[in-house]
Amino acid sequence: MSALDHGAVRTPGGAVTGKVVRIQMAPWKKWQDWAVLAAGVVLALTPLWFDPGTTSAVWAMVVLGAALVVVSVWSLAMPTATAIEWTHAVVGLLAFLAPWIFSYTGKSGAAWTSWILGAATVVLGLWAVPRIEHMLHRPAAHH
Repeated sequence: MSALDHGAVRTPGGAVTGKVVRIQMAPWKKWQDWAVLAAGVVLALTPLWFDPGTTSAVWAMVVLGAALVVVSVWSLAMPTATAIEWTHAVVGLLAFLAPWIFSYTGKSGAAWTSWILGAATVVLGLWAVPRIEHMLHRPAAHH
């Protein structure tokens, strides 16, 4: 086994030094995940107050909103799982595109809800990725 197998890191010059410290993030604390969860609830319930026009559009909003809720709860429970944040971004992108895909761009309340919540979810998901990556792979301090 090499030194790298035991937590050492390679510097830009190629030298092997230090250890990688894995930081544990407390579950149920990331505000970004709570914001995405709220966006998912609002998106899923939007057809109650804004008519997206077609049954498929209603179901798209409900399913995408529910998916955001499920993924947010998963992320809140497992705050260091970077793949979940990417999933937030992908589902958010689908929510953003839904008014065009399901033909409800003419229904301004439903469409704007999808656009705003979808864009916010993409931003929040992508914002969390580098933060998690940095915290997971931070070099240990030398004494």
